[in-house]
Amino acid sequence: MTPTTEKHGTKTITSCLLLLIFALVALPANAADGFSLDLNDAMKAGELNLAVGKSKVINSPVHIKEIVIGSASIADVKLLNSRKVLIVGKAAGYTNVAFRDRNKNLIALLDVTVGYDIEAVKFKLHQLLPHEKDIQVRNVNGLVILSGKVSNALAMDTALVVARSFAPTGVTNLLQVDGNGQQVMLEVRIAEVERTSLKQLGVNGTLTGNIGPTNLSSALNGAVANAFGSLGVVYRGLNLTLSALETQGLAKVLAEPNLVALSGHEGSFLVGGEFPIDVAQSGAVAGAITVEYKEFGVGLKFTPTVLDSTKINLELQAEVSSIAAAATLSNAPTLRTRRASTTVEVADGQSFAIAGLIQNDVNNNIDKVPGLGDVPVLGALFRSTDFQRNETELVIMITPRLVKPMAAGPVALPTDNFVQPSDVDQYLMGRLQGTSEQAPAAEAAPSGRASEAAPGGVDGAFGHQL
Repeated sequence: MTPTTEKHGTKTITSCLLLLIFALVALPANAADGFSLDLNDAMKAGELNLAVGKSKVINSPVHIKEIVIGSASIADVKLLNSRKVLIVGKAAGYTNVAFRDRNKNLIALLDVTVGYDIEAVKFKLHQLLPHEKDIQVRNVNGLVILSGKVSNALAMDTALVVARSFAPTGVTNLLQVDGNGQQVMLEVRIAEVERTSLKQLGVNGTLTGNIGPTNLSSALNGAVANAFGSLGVVYRGLNLTLSALETQGLAKVLAEPNLVALSGHEGSFLVGGEFPIDVAQSGAVAGAITVEYKEFGVGLKFTPTVLDSTKINLELQAEVSSIAAAATLSNAPTLRTRRASTTVEVADGQSFAIAGLIQNDVNNNIDKVPGLGDVPVLGALFRSTDFQRNETELVIMITPRLVKPMAAGPVALPTDNFVQPSDVDQYLMGRLQGTSEQAPAAEAAPSGRASEAAPGGVDGAFGHQL
């Protein structure tokens, strides 16, 4: 035998061994995918579970001549040979298959349940959500049932997307979000600065005289209300008063409401008040007056949803309102309101400006006597001028934080440093509070931390500083 022949023979033997090994490995797999008919009792139906889009081979110990399927829309069958039948699941549901021999005798009955591929759903969920160990997947009456608990809403949405990719219209969601008591504290800062400038210049005068037998009288009323200064000139029948006013204002509004709520639950907060409004009724009680109450002040309402350890979904409404004018005849005062309502997604500890406003209003009015008010220089005596400018800048910031309750123990409070003034302190010394030496031991801060932080108490600088 030549070396070439030897090498060729070795390759042939190796190939045969590989084919034999492959056949031995593949044989159990093919056998596992098959289904054998039970012929002990032809009237007793067997059961076969099948996934949509998957197929199985049914093996029969006797020859099959005819196959009858109950619903061709649920499953489809094909006779491969006289002892093998291929069945394919088409849609979720139930049907049955009857097998007959060449004499039309019933060989076997088979109940077929076609559902969705639950094992594939479980495998895909494990791939995408490896840390969610409590998700359970079941096939019930042609539906995919998701149950158990997930750690956050994002994981639940992902599980639903995966399940619906296998069963677009057959998923029932029984999952529950296990927040593990996750609580969110929302810090809201509403900051506003407003500047106003007003300038007014007006003339108030009368002119009297005679032309022959006729008496003349004329008046010009352009006086400035609440004028800071005025200058008058009287000359014979002419009486003129020049009044002027200039006003500048600066206002600052800063509200910082904080509120804690459990993930998935709404929290609300209001510091302010309510005022009544008379409401006339109609219908059977027409003419009757009922009273409704309108809230004002600093309010906050929000619903947090913890998506995961770093993301928080917030539905919130923040408002700062104050009474801008007294009640009118309708018993309804005018409210000045700053309100923002939105839905955002923010990470734990991040700050987000959810609303802002820059407003610049200019109002300029001139009242004058026609003709005379247009005369250069001297025309100023016959007109009054108003100039008003308002500048407003507003921003609303939010900062959500995942928080936990404090450990059991004493807690410092804002009132820990307040000392009730004695009669000597209040009436003789003019103090709003007593000294720290006069504080009773029972009123001191439980932990002492508040006293160390502010030894001077709550009294401090306020008002104008020049």
